Order: sequence, then structure tokens, then C-alpha cells
Amino acid sequence: RTVITVGGTNGKGSTCAYLNSILQQAGFRVGLYSSPHLLDFRERILIEGKWVATEQLISAFEEVEQARGTTALTPFEFWTLVMACCFQRAKLDVWVLEVGLGGRLDAVNAFNSDCAVLTTVDLDHSQWLGDTKEQIGEEKSGIFRANGLVVYGDLNPPQSVLNRVNLLKSKALWFGRDFSVKVSEGGSWDFNGPNVHWTGLPSPALSGSFQYQNAATALAVLYQLRNQLRSLRKTVIRD
Repeated sequence: RTVITVGGTNGKGSTCAYLNSILQQAGFRVGLYSSPHLLDFRERILIEGKWVATEQLISAFEEVEQARGTTALTPFEFWTLVMACCFQRAKLDVWVLEVGLGGRLDAVNAFNSDCAVLTTVDLDHSQWLGDTKEQIGEEKSGIFRANGLVVYGDLNPPQSVLNRVNLLKSKALWFGRDFSVKVSEGGSWDFNGPNVHWTGLPSPALSGSFQYQNAATALAVLYQLRNQLRSLRKTVIRD
């Protein structure tokens, strides 16, 4: 399976949604783990775009409860293990995992990713992550792996993020340096990446001018994973 971990202050939910949609259109069996839910807790775990059946969720909850023994788990840790049970049973091709809080100590970081994504780094949850962007960047970039693939989806990354990439010798793509967007008056847009130039893409399904950046970040992830996801085609991305 291929695992994509997505963290960041803003835009990670949208980026996950784009990845989930494109990969499903390409014929991959995809699991999406996100938080928080809006109306129903079952929104957190999607398999091929659908909620997991209640009976399957209960079975996964029972498995985690039995396995944990006397180990105390936070609700998010429990949910993350339930997700893993559901995704493993479904034998999915791709797992798209949204970080809950921070990155380094987040439950999602228990899974080694094939590509780690940081959408943005800004001041948030300072009581847990730190009072500066540098401190927060240090925490959020904890999802990176040695010699792994990385995508950073914003301009001017904190030095702490750059340092982590250099330390781990990660293979990184940076927004504004390695990939960019050009938006036309009608809303269509072009994606410019390393050795790839996709023109006339339709406006993102989600509203807001910042969604072009999120969509471009998703495309950069797919470019990074082009060897693992060989069946992706431009027509699928355009749709």
C-alpha cells in the first residue's frame, strides 16, 4: 500500500479531499482518515468515498479495545487504531491520513508514509506546539522520514522545516520553487511542476482562491509518487 500523511496549519483537509478524489477517479482503492467530524463521527473514516458500515466499526472498536489491554489511549489514538483496522481489512491501495494536531507526536505519525505533506505552517495550538512558527514547524515536520518524499505547499517555509529536510535527506518539492500555479480569468489554471506542465485544469471543486494552492499541492504529491502510482493519467487529474 501507499501511505500519504498530510499535516499543516491550514488546507490539510482540502488537500486530502483532492488526493482522495483524484486517486479514486484513477481506479485506486483509497481510504481517507480525517478529523474532526462535522455531523457524524463516521465521517472520519472513509473507504472508497463511503462511511464504514456500523457493524464493521463496532468490530474494529472491539478489536482495539481487546488489544490495548491496560494501555490508556486518547480518543484520537483510539480512532486512529480503529481506522488502521478498517483500512487493513479493506486491503486498500492508498491510505490518505490527515494529521490531527502537530505532527511529531500525533497518532497518525505511527505509520510510515511514502510521502509527507505540509500544507502551511502558521501560529496555531501554541500551548502545545510552541509560540513561534519555527517551533511549530519543528513539530509539524516531525512527520518527515529519512530519505522520504516531502511536499511543502506554501511560500517561505520556516528554517526548522528546511533543517529537518536537510537532516533527513528528504526529497522535497517546495511551492513557489519546484511547483506553482497560474490562474486564468475564467477560473481554469495551469500547474507547473518539475518536468510537467498541465494546462487548462478546471477550477477546484472547493471554493476560495487559496484552493488553487491546495490543489497544486495535491498534484505535487501525485508527481512525487508517480513511480508507485503509475496508472495516473492527466485526463483523470483534469476530471
